[in-house]
Amino acid sequence: MILARLAAAIRAQNWFAVALEFVIVIAGVVIGFQITAWNAERTTSTQELAHLRALRADLVQSIASAEGYIGFSELSIESVMALLRAADPETESMDVASFDSHILNGVFRYFSLDANMSTLEELQSSGELSALRDADTRLALVQVLFAMEDMRSTEEDFIHISRTFSDPWLVQTYDLRRIQRFDPAARSLPLIQGVEPVRDQDPRILIHDPVLQNLLSLRSIVQANVLRTAQRLLASYQVALERIDDRINTLEGSP
Repeated sequence: MILARLAAAIRAQNWFAVALEFVIVIAGVVIGFQITAWNAERTTSTQELAHLRALRADLVQSIASAEGYIGFSELSIESVMALLRAADPETESMDVASFDSHILNGVFRYFSLDANMSTLEELQSSGELSALRDADTRLALVQVLFAMEDMRSTEEDFIHISRTFSDPWLVQTYDLRRIQRFDPAARSLPLIQGVEPVRDQDPRILIHDPVLQNLLSLRSIVQANVLRTAQRLLASYQVALERIDDRINTLEGSP
């Protein structure tokens, strides 16, 4: 239709009509490109929002896990320090139940951080991290990846030290029935505190064992490193969550 009118206008040398038809054609092409670009932008924004919301859910869960992990680490350090203080002859002796409790928390237990950042790891492995178009958000998430790797390495070192030094000392020296009880029905070893002594020997005399004192000194150093690493990881989670919230608000506010 447009070509027919354009041809007729040229034959009639109606240059105004020719110009008008050209304007209509060009305007139609431009509008078409704009609509296509708008649809593409909307699709891209929708996909980015889906990624951001999934990342946010993972971060909220991981922050809660990290906070709990830090609490356990602080409790472990407190128990280690309490046992080290008890080794001082001038320190008032603690009761047996407290001693067992501190052995449980400071020497027996070790923890693993249950963090779930599967969305971020999938985006990284698939090369789709660039789908997050805000540079500050991407940087914050990359820092999370580095902090997570640091946490894994630190945890592996701590578990290795525990299995190499703490566990053998406990098995050879301590009556573990004082701090755990096997439940055949549950097929588990639920840890309990303040169990009545199974043996007549007072376990508090073990605080003067040089091996235990060395072990406590080593665990205090390693556990402090675990705590610092976990705190850095938590801080990276919190920064990433703040960036993601800002980006979600920006995208949701866009027309």
